[in-house]
Amino acid sequence: MASRVVPRTIWFFGIAAFVAGGAGLVWFSSLNGGDRLWYLTGPPTQEHLNRCLGGERVIAVMSHPDRVEAVLLDLPKNLGRNDPEPREYEVVSEAYTVPPEVARDVSEALTTPNLHRMIDPGAKSCTTRYGVRMSYYAGDDRLDLYFCFTCMDLAVYLNDKPVGAMQFIFICKRLLTDMKAIFPDRTEFVDLAEHCLRRSN
Repeated sequence: MASRVVPRTIWFFGIAAFVAGGAGLVWFSSLNGGDRLWYLTGPPTQEHLNRCLGGERVIAVMSHPDRVEAVLLDLPKNLGRNDPEPREYEVVSEAYTVPPEVARDVSEALTTPNLHRMIDPGAKSCTTRYGVRMSYYAGDDRLDLYFCFTCMDLAVYLNDKPVGAMQFIFICKRLLTDMKAIFPDRTEFVDLAEHCLRRSN
């Protein structure tokens, strides 16, 4: 007979962690009410991953785009605050056409549960600085993916509205390889690899 998994709650640094033994699931509830679901030894569910990305419509646009473009971003000047929204970042490059095979690889990496563990935004502390925006166009829909490769944070906008956010800690190297293919004349993506986990794909 299969052994029964007995969840337990632990506290550390003001955080409650609800641990489900061999399932490798840890649910964190901070004192300020924020929740985090981490998958330590196994992948997240497809449902949870899709929810972080913004839902089924986002997945559909990523899976069947008419075209995909990418630009480099920098912090906006004279904004008056230190935490700009992703869509407030300045575009500092021409638009690069993303080859279909590269766009497909980015989409597959982001939407494949087996490639991920910790995906909830806020899984680690970092000052986010978005450096790349990939835009997927499908019909009347525009999907913008904002990447920060120092924090490994992703912000997702659909038709100029924020719909999702996640961390891509375990696919960092794979995404950087895709960025080097999109921006072959840029060298910064080579140096960013040092920020990736050794275990990342």
